[in-house]
Amino acid sequence: MTTATKKAPAKPYRRAMPGDWWLKNPRYFFFMIRELTSVFVALFVILHLIYLMMMATKGAAGQAQALISSPFMINLHVVILVFALIHSISWLALVGRLQVVQLGEKVVPPRWVTAGAFAGWFVVSAAVALFLTMGSG
Repeated sequence: MTTATKKAPAKPYRRAMPGDWWLKNPRYFFFMIRELTSVFVALFVILHLIYLMMMATKGAAGQAQALISSPFMINLHVVILVFALIHSISWLALVGRLQVVQLGEKVVPPRWVTAGAFAGWFVVSAAVALFLTMGSG
């Protein structure tokens, strides 16, 4: 009789990945940029939550107005706007590939789904702009 020898389980091979792996392929680069833009969108939300909390506090409302109208904050909001536009456009451009819309037995072409997403964005943006201009007049 022979005794079976136990072998140690084989370790899976893990190829070393350099830190700049995503810079070598344009698809990966734009994916990483799209993910980075979400950080700026989150920063916008956090900044405005802080601003709203300051506005709700009696003594800090004037400080909030001064803070939001400072040149640094205006420039920061311009940068955030650029990243928010990149974020919105890149995600809406993917809608046709990600969302399958079926009407009865027919499937709506992805190009139409993407066009509908952009049209909806335009309509909502125009409605918000109209609401804001009516409120200021």
